[in-house]
Amino acid sequence: MYCSNCGRELQDGEVCNCTQNKSTVESQVSKEVKNENTAEKKQGYDLNKLFLAFVSVFTLTLELIKKPCSTVQSFMNRDNGKMGVKLMLMKAGIMCLYIIILTSSGVLRSAVVKTGVIIAAFMVTFALDFIYSFVIGLCAKAIAKTELDTVTTMEIVGLKAAGEMAGIIAAAVFAVFFSMSFIFIAIGMIFGMVLSYTAVLQLADIDKDKRVHIYIASLVLMGIISAVVLTIVSGGLFIHAVKNISIGNAMFDHY
Repeated sequence: MYCSNCGRELQDGEVCNCTQNKSTVESQVSKEVKNENTAEKKQGYDLNKLFLAFVSVFTLTLELIKKPCSTVQSFMNRDNGKMGVKLMLMKAGIMCLYIIILTSSGVLRSAVVKTGVIIAAFMVTFALDFIYSFVIGLCAKAIAKTELDTVTTMEIVGLKAAGEMAGIIAAAVFAVFFSMSFIFIAIGMIFGMVLSYTAVLQLADIDKDKRVHIYIASLVLMGIISAVVLTIVSGGLFIHAVKNISIGNAMFDHY
């Protein structure tokens, strides 16, 4: 007695399992194909989501340039804490792009220093903005005896980051003219201060005079913190660069 499907010899009363095995294999293949399609769709969705985030940030920045007051007011009324974080991250990324352009133009020639500066630029830029959100909350609590939620402080700092990001983008475009690029960064910093000050003025639960005091106090504290952090980071990068130069000279002398 033989199986009519695969031709295998069977014992009396035995049922061949070839069709069952075939069904199992087909099911497994179908499952693998389905998983691959799901992964591809997820990857495409993530890329599309990232692209939409870039577009939304870019659109918001343009609106802040065209209609700063009304855009800030609308932004603060929509609980845009997450958008504030996105603006901070985007600003840090644009700063890295600016550093890459400077290094590519020969301003920073060492590849080791170049990598260190790029990493430090992203981490320090985002960290300082993140710290600033807590500084604003601390000043509000100390001066106005008011607790600002994280969403509000992130919105304020995010708007500041948006203004500064506009200046960094302009600086990256004109990076060939090194001195001019710093002018655009300075303009971006002023624009960011104007936007964040406008955002602080939207805090209706706080007395108007105290809003100004909160903003000034936060700027002073953040200036001190930034000076300390940048001094430590720049000193560490300088020491790192000197060590690499010393190692390079030692290897050159050896050969």
